[in-house]
Amino acid sequence: MKNLRMRTLIYSLLFIVQGTIAQEITKAVLGASGQPVSGASIQINYTMGEPIVGTIGKSQEWQQGFWSGSLQVIPINETQSLNGLMVYPNPVQSEINISTGGLPVFGAAIFAMDHRKIMDTALPKNQSLHQMNLETLSKGFYVLQVYVEGTEPHLFKVIKK
Repeated sequence: MKNLRMRTLIYSLLFIVQGTIAQEITKAVLGASGQPVSGASIQINYTMGEPIVGTIGKSQEWQQGFWSGSLQVIPINETQSLNGLMVYPNPVQSEINISTGGLPVFGAAIFAMDHRKIMDTALPKNQSLHQMNLETLSKGFYVLQVYVEGTEPHLFKVIKK
């Protein structure tokens, strides 16, 4: 009986220890084409058209692909003091109006949600109402950036119907 308990204990401990051995995850790149090249102290995986890229490790590493770009977040402050600057109608179908309220507005730009500049236009400072034709834009969400002399650009969320 004592021998059976000892065996059960040993087998249980071996089973638990086997379950706690950590797995090793290697670096891998899934790509449309390419191959790994390795030397004595370096390994390079190169691909063309990499749909998935990732690095896992504790040491210094270089990576290339979709994760390498920098992410820039541009806040859109709804509560900022606009001093009479208005953008309407929103949602817009064809033309958006920019009412300056007497501010020296000198330009405006439309950006897609991925930060691509879609449209950029200079606006005469002596007018208080400007119109931008957005008819060519696809339906979706955009950011209108209005440039006012002497201040940071004012940002507006615009919905194109």
